[in-house]
Amino acid sequence: MGNSQKKERRSKKMKESYFKYLYVCAPTDWFEGFQSIASWLYESDSEREATEKLCLFAEACHLASKSSYWEGDINFGPFISGLPDPKSDGHPLIFITFKQSNNGTTFLVSPIKIEYLEKTVQYGYYSKEEGWIESEK
Repeated sequence: MGNSQKKERRSKKMKESYFKYLYVCAPTDWFEGFQSIASWLYESDSEREATEKLCLFAEACHLASKSSYWEGDINFGPFISGLPDPKSDGHPLIFITFKQSNNGTTFLVSPIKIEYLEKTVQYGYYSKEEGWIESEK
């Protein structure tokens, strides 16, 4: 498979990898395993790919705005990470996390359900299918 075919498949995958879940977590200061959005954008092979990545970040911020805990600022991050996608040819599912300035609330936006986070988040989570779910803590 040629480079242009790989890039086209990656571009298609990025469009299909939309976020469905927002987890509103207690403040965290540890983001090991995550990459800064600046370096993620820098690694883009083209302006088009960088634009697609920025659109994913914009979508993550839009999803965060669904939470009453979102104040619209970012103190730390955003950071990008990924997990293997069982439906893909090697491209990961993308996760974005960022920390708010005022109280340090940490948001994680995900394309898949993360069950252990649903049980441990401090505030709650948002699902496009279920709406806002308050934490039972």
